[in-house]
Amino acid sequence: MKFFAGSSSPKLASSIAHELRTMQGGAELIQFTDGEISVKIIDHVRRRDVYVLQTFNEPVNDKIMELLIMIDAFRRSSPRSITAIIPYLAYSRKEKKDTRHDPISGKLIANLLQQAGITGLITTDLHADAIEGFFDVPVINLSASTLFSDHLRPKLDISNTVVVAPDMGGAKRARKFARELEVPVVILEKVRPHNSPDSEIVTMIGDVEGKHAIIIDDIVSTGGTLVNAAKLIKERGAKQVDVCITHALLCGSAVDKIQNSVIQTMYITDSVPVPSAKMLDKFEILSIDKMIACEINELQAE
Repeated sequence: MKFFAGSSSPKLASSIAHELRTMQGGAELIQFTDGEISVKIIDHVRRRDVYVLQTFNEPVNDKIMELLIMIDAFRRSSPRSITAIIPYLAYSRKEKKDTRHDPISGKLIANLLQQAGITGLITTDLHADAIEGFFDVPVINLSASTLFSDHLRPKLDISNTVVVAPDMGGAKRARKFARELEVPVVILEKVRPHNSPDSEIVTMIGDVEGKHAIIIDDIVSTGGTLVNAAKLIKERGAKQVDVCITHALLCGSAVDKIQNSVIQTMYITDSVPVPSAKMLDKFEILSIDKMIACEINELQAE
């Protein structure tokens, strides 16, 4: 087995290699003045199982192209298998057409990865489960909910805690998390009245009065929806609002919005690297290194 990493997550790559008790494979990334990328694989991979880590953080398209070129380089070196480890799979929010002429970007990314030469994929909390069906190779879609629940359970008064889904689309994720904590679920739903197409009313299924509310979601980008959901929950009587997010993209002014919100603590994973300058007092990072290393070890044991 050989473990390699692109340029996206050096700290996570180092942690995974440590968990695997192995050294990272040698790969040299070259970027030409016009922006083109070239990759030189230094270690031999012939008849080896290759695992390559690259998350799709900003700049997203550069990270995707870098991984595709690495996979192509591996494929031309006769490995036994090539498993891409992509903790955050960008474009997975687009798994269907909303209008007649829409692209299905998630399918395009799956096609590109498979055409490049992957024989398997390990990822974390796909935004849409349908994305798995776009691949004709085995997909392991890890869930961070167990990571969050194991970390939070000792800190909670279970009898006074609820899990909140910020929208109907996140209800399945919230129910899974709530089952692990053995607490009730509350679901927020946006309803647009027929007589007022420009306004929305948020309805709440469940009760947060006097409760410790924990919002769980897969992605936070600009932070607007999340902050508004936390504000509403607080207004409905919750005594404390915490948040669990797998992929903390934190675009634009998201960190400032969260810092100035009613959110008390925001638990995030390192599926996307967050610059230390952004990590202020409300944020706590949980690493997915052991989850990924465990999956690699299990695959190698088969």
